[in-house]
Amino acid sequence: MFHALSKLNKTMKSYAFNPKSMTRHQLLGKTDADTNQWSDGVLTNYSLQVSSEGSGKYLY
Repeated sequence: MFHALSKLNKTMKSYAFNPKSMTRHQLLGKTDADTNQWSDGVLTNYSLQVSSEGSGKYLY
């Protein structure tokens, strides 16, 4: 899909990562037991970035 839309001169943004190379906490995030503070993982960080980009854009 990304390659096909690129040929149509559509501006797109791609986020790539290897989930098998990360622990569950690195991928999804975790809560610190002492401070009860949440830290985002890679997947949650990317999803926050994509949702803040706005509509009308191609994001993969």
